[in-house]
Amino acid sequence: GFTVACLQITSIKEIELKKLIKELAKKKIELLYIFCTSRLDDSIAECLGGRLVDIKVTYVNNLQDSKLNVSNFESFAIPFNESMSYECLEKLAISSGEYSRFATDPNFPRSKFVAMYKTWIRRSVLGEIAKEVLVIHENEDIAGMVTLGEKNGRGDIGLVAVDQRYRGRKIGNRLIMDSLRYFSAENYSFAQVVTQKDNLPACRLYEKCGFSFECEEYLYHFWL
Repeated sequence: GFTVACLQITSIKEIELKKLIKELAKKKIELLYIFCTSRLDDSIAECLGGRLVDIKVTYVNNLQDSKLNVSNFESFAIPFNESMSYECLEKLAISSGEYSRFATDPNFPRSKFVAMYKTWIRRSVLGEIAKEVLVIHENEDIAGMVTLGEKNGRGDIGLVAVDQRYRGRKIGNRLIMDSLRYFSAENYSFAQVVTQKDNLPACRLYEKCGFSFECEEYLYHFWL
């Protein structure tokens, strides 16, 4: 619902950023995303209407040289199908984004955040932006879910969520291990996942499942 521009850079000078913002404002751009490999000066960003909304961390798992042999782990997840509760799946998808920049940026309406994640899971189930959606059942409920796709030739983990009622039962661990099993069966050499640096539970989960830190990126929202 917004006119959005995206800039991917390693660094940028204040005068260049001012000029860019002025040009985008003339073009009626409402929101500028900046993906930067180095942190911008906070005072400059704030002065120009921007804020750091996320430090994005990429983890990678070498499936051919993994310390964890996924074949040694029991499989729990199954593909989502139409007989299951789509409403439960949708709620989990929304909960998966609570650490995201779309949820934490106070200028981003909550309704827009919810609509975005509803669209994300719907298009994942339809196979438009994901290859598979795996779920784990507990007591006829969907206790957890994960969406799986491909990015840059790697198996890519998208949305991951565990129902609050079932946390602490290693559901997340099972979802990730079954994701790696899926990627191995699809002959991917590497799997990757991107999460927020502030999402410490997610970071610990991926590290526990054999993922290693690859890189981080600073994300800014500039409202024009």
